[in-house]
Amino acid sequence: NALFYYKPVSQVLESNTQYLSDFAWRFERVEKEVNIFSSSEPSRNIYAIAGTTTFDQSPRAIYDILKNPGSRFCYDRLLKKFQVLEVVDDYTQVIQFRLAIEKCLMQEQREILAVCSHREDSSANRFIIAGTSTQHRLYEEKREAPRINMMLNAFIIEPLFTDGPPVS
Repeated sequence: NALFYYKPVSQVLESNTQYLSDFAWRFERVEKEVNIFSSSEPSRNIYAIAGTTTFDQSPRAIYDILKNPGSRFCYDRLLKKFQVLEVVDDYTQVIQFRLAIEKCLMQEQREILAVCSHREDSSANRFIIAGTSTQHRLYEEKREAPRINMMLNAFIIEPLFTDGPPVS
């Protein structure tokens, strides 16, 4: 009996990437040099956000930073705390994220329970970090922080070749 339930990262990426590519993406804004796009399907209560940017760093350097769940504090202003609940292997963890979402004048707590994994595709000098919601029989939903279902959270980090020095 498994403690948590998950699909391999490749299956999550394959099924959700195809689904999300069918969305009509809208450019929203530029925030901290990240181009932010959004899409939604309110009838199914699905809201998606995507961002693109370039860094003056190697793909490996960015990957080494982003594979650490604590790095989310740098870019996710809703994140208040996180806890690694289970280390499955060297590449996969079950993590509980606690978020604070502002609604009108109140702040509401939300939780994401996710299985997160990272992989290196050395043949393409590409790195993938992905996560999706999961259920865990030892961690039931708390009343004070309802759970958010995260279909897919992923970073694809790869080199971008320009006339100047390489960027990612």
